[in-house]
Order: sequence, then structure tokens, then C-alpha cells
Amino acid sequence: MFELDRTFLEGLGVDDMPEAEMKAFLEHLQEEMEVRVGERMSEGMTEAQIEEFEKIIDGEGEDGDMSDSAAWLEKNCPQYKSIVQDVMAELKEEIRAGKDRI
Repeated sequence: MFELDRTFLEGLGVDDMPEAEMKAFLEHLQEEMEVRVGERMSEGMTEAQIEEFEKIIDGEGEDGDMSDSAAWLEKNCPQYKSIVQDVMAELKEEIRAGKDRI
């Protein structure tokens, strides 16, 4: 879908930072994406669905295989791809707007 890496930052014109800062910034962006997407997805879910999804994610975190969570999302939150795209577009715009401070 998208990759948060140097190329992503180059596309936004904010890739002229030291490698350590870039790594930290990319980690921050990944965390921010996860929080924002999670918040939006949870708005349309029941508490039971949220708990079920968290259990799936917790189980997948160790081996990196996200196939169970992807299948669960397709069934229980079919708009998740749209949510991810919307959040990514918003985040890109925020980065562009704050480019001078980064």
C-alpha cells in the first residue's frame, strides 16, 4: 500500500536530515499512522470487535505474518484501506505544511 522510507520522505522534500534523525522520524510517522488509523477504524467497531482484533494483532506481532489481521479487517472493517489512504493523505499534508520545522 505504502512504504515509510527514505523515498517517501524524498517525495515530501524532507529527506535532508541525518540518518539517525530520519530513522527516528520514520518510526514516529509509523506510530502516528497506527494510532490514527486505529482510532478511525475503532469508531465503527463494537468493543468486542476491538478486543478480538487486538488479540489477532498481538498474536501476529511476533512472526510478522499479518494475513490473519488482513482477513479479519476485510470481513469486519472493509473500509480500512480507504481509512489508511485518508490518514496517509492527511499526514503527508501535515508534513508538507510543517516542512520548514522538520
